[in-house]
Amino acid sequence: MAKKLLVILSIVLWFGTAFSGTTPNVEYSADSVMETADGVMKGRVYVAPGKERREYDQDGEPMVMIVRNDKKVTWMLML
Repeated sequence: MAKKLLVILSIVLWFGTAFSGTTPNVEYSADSVMETADGVMKGRVYVAPGKERREYDQDGEPMVMIVRNDKKVTWMLML
């Protein structure tokens, strides 16, 4: 559980710094790979102007992060 919370915290902190500037006005989706000391998480990212959704699978457990820059809020869903 502590490992999962550490990964979530690092993702949220990364988003806070990565999207503090301007974002492009295009929509796209892409495969995503995040490497940490604990391993590799693969997923999918969906981006629209002011919005982003990332879906990851960590040790068989799905996680979804939704970022709404227009509302200045981030949700982390652990299913």
